[in-house]
Amino acid sequence: SQFSCAFYLHSEQWLFEDQRVRKPLDYSADFVRKTGGPYLTFLELASATDSKIAQTCFEHSQIFGEVASAQKISLGVQADMTRDAWRFTRVPDVLKGHEDPRRPSVQNDLIHNGYLLLHEGKTFHQYSDSWQEPPASLCAIETLADKPQWLSTCRFYRLAYRAIARSTDARTAIFVLLPPGCIVGNSAPVEKSPQDCARSQSMILCSVANTFVFDWTLRIRASANVNQFILFSCPVPVVRHSIRRFLSHLSTRLTCNHVG
Repeated sequence: SQFSCAFYLHSEQWLFEDQRVRKPLDYSADFVRKTGGPYLTFLELASATDSKIAQTCFEHSQIFGEVASAQKISLGVQADMTRDAWRFTRVPDVLKGHEDPRRPSVQNDLIHNGYLLLHEGKTFHQYSDSWQEPPASLCAIETLADKPQWLSTCRFYRLAYRAIARSTDARTAIFVLLPPGCIVGNSAPVEKSPQDCARSQSMILCSVANTFVFDWTLRIRASANVNQFILFSCPVPVVRHSIRRFLSHLSTRLTCNHVG
């Protein structure tokens, strides 16, 4: 029903030292069931304080996957950067100069000329679709004759998240609402059926997922990749009805940072 454990031990000498300096953690079977998902994976926590915080987060929460499902928010990979490479065109082959294809005026011209923007995880950050280096590729609309669903969903604002994480990054949970007119690569899973969910619900989930608390619960479980098995089993605080509009409003204001 209970056992002692410790993680991030870099020397076996810890086993023979005075453990009052760094005490082992006490995990209960109930704690493992709540935090470990269907495979009962142990949370690798560094201190008793972390353990208390994790226990609070998981006791007063819902699971991300259940929240998304209840709001009909379905997240998944759209374009595969390897298999779908033949659909892509390098930005310099279409845009002469150093224009950022994410600029609304430039993007409108690209759509008029038959191209959609290709977003990747590295091209956006929390609440911003214009992060650091601009996209390297575009997707010619004429190559999407066999992908009517892609053309349909790209008409909507869509929730997406960055699937690549590193321990040196400031944040692990990076969610954004991408404007219409883009295709999204596999490093950024995106809403597959945005027409089934009110955009306000996507904004609420975006606001919760971008908090420091959610980021912490994801960071202690994810390493190099934010796969859906981990993401969907992370705890999300229960959002009271009285503040749902408030969260949606603030998330929208943070997102609407240019005319696009």
